Amino acid sequence: MNVKTLPVKKDVRMNGIMVCLATGILFLTVVSIFPAMAHPPGDMHNPDRIVSVLKERMQLTDEQTEKLRVIFEEQDKEMKSLFEKFHERRRSEESNMRNEMDTVRKKAETKLLCSALMQQK
Repeated sequence: MNVKTLPVKKDVRMNGIMVCLATGILFLTVVSIFPAMAHPPGDMHNPDRIVSVLKERMQLTDEQTEKLRVIFEEQDKEMKSLFEKFHERRRSEESNMRNEMDTVRKKAETKLLCSALMQQK
């Protein structure tokens, strides 16, 4: 099997490598900055606060900052949606658990009452 490949210009390959490298550096910088942020826990989920800190520490342009803001706002929206989804599920499960526990309690109370009545006879 003879496969022919299209020639790829070195510039295109280098641009791709540079984009991947820059993305990796940005990711590592973001990951390393978050633990160092000494702000109240609520601030860590505030896209404006995160972007503000990154802009200052990484000396980002307005265009770079806006791209990051969009990413962090999307993340925040998705995280809130997940929280609500699982919070509702947890509330429902807790309600079911309480109902089952009430049933077990009532069953035990009935046994105790019957036992007490039997001993009185």
